[in-house]
Amino acid sequence: MSVTTRKMRLATVLGSALPLILIAACGSSSESSGESTGLTGTVELSTISDLTGRAGFGGKANKLGQDIALEEINSSGFLGDAKLKLVVEDTASETQQAAILANKAIRSKTPLLLGPLLSPVCQVVAPLVQSKKLPTIFTQGGADGINVGEYTYRATMPGKELIPKLGPFLSDKGIKTISLIHDTDSDAGPLYANETIPAFAEKYDMKIVSKKGVLSSVNDFTSIASGITKDNPDAVGVILVGAQNVTVIKQLRQAGYKGQIFAQAGAGGGTLTPLGALGDGVVWASDYHAESVDPGNKKFLELWSAKYPDQQPINLNAEGYDQVWLAARALKEANSTDREKVAAALKKVTDAGFDGAVGKVTFEDRDEQVAGVIIEWKGGKETLAQ
Repeated sequence: MSVTTRKMRLATVLGSALPLILIAACGSSSESSGESTGLTGTVELSTISDLTGRAGFGGKANKLGQDIALEEINSSGFLGDAKLKLVVEDTASETQQAAILANKAIRSKTPLLLGPLLSPVCQVVAPLVQSKKLPTIFTQGGADGINVGEYTYRATMPGKELIPKLGPFLSDKGIKTISLIHDTDSDAGPLYANETIPAFAEKYDMKIVSKKGVLSSVNDFTSIASGITKDNPDAVGVILVGAQNVTVIKQLRQAGYKGQIFAQAGAGGGTLTPLGALGDGVVWASDYHAESVDPGNKKFLELWSAKYPDQQPINLNAEGYDQVWLAARALKEANSTDREKVAAALKKVTDAGFDGAVGKVTFEDRDEQVAGVIIEWKGGKETLAQ
């Protein structure tokens, strides 16, 4: 998708939220500036999450990590006498609801907002919080139009930077031809299919032989799977969200396709569990795996295992944990709930970097940067392929 087309789509989405933007503009300066009283009592952080709807699986997993961080921060006295409280509200993965909640947060006294995951939802929230100077930390949203200014941060490595890490892995597998299946009603799918993947394919002497765009509501890929199997490319890239990954991978294998299948991070988080053995061999690039030996992950794993002894954490859990810890570090650095001071502190903390559950975290233009790993679905679980 061209830059012009993406801008037109974003303008359309924002157009529907314009009345809500105007509502926020009517708020008094005292409502939108937060308090400058130091850190005492309970500090409430507004949290907008996709707990239901298309990205509900991700929002729920993200919240588990957030809750563990919250308990650790409060029990350790990291913020002195102050305690954090997350005021969580559900976007239902809907842009209109997200705009309503973003404006509510803007008018509140929250010093910082923890943002949602789904790219179209994030794209509505981002310009609102930027225009009203509310520091906001997003996770997952990988499309353009999210990290839009000095008040917006993304505590997940953008997909357009993470997905290319598959290039060397696929090249080593001898992949030369690729077919792609991607969604068309988000900015991330077309961005990855039309720009990100073709760029690394060219770098590693691979050729995109076909692309199939589908709506996120499609649940039958039989004809597409049949056509791809007949063409028999070396690899198929599945750039979809949630349950669609399961359906298309299942139908590809049922159609007889035996080649490499790769996906984006949306295939993680236990999404492929319903596939069983049919999912074996599917790979994707991620910012996290539980087997990481990084110091930050060791601490996170101890806390996670104490709470969920029979459950292995996934990237969405780790990202939620790091998201809340980034907010806490900024608040401690600012020693204030004033939004301008918190924004300055966020810049200082991210400039320095920190050890997170996902490893050594640095930031470039307010986007998280990590080493990344290649995940392979094998034996009914996510394993380290590289």
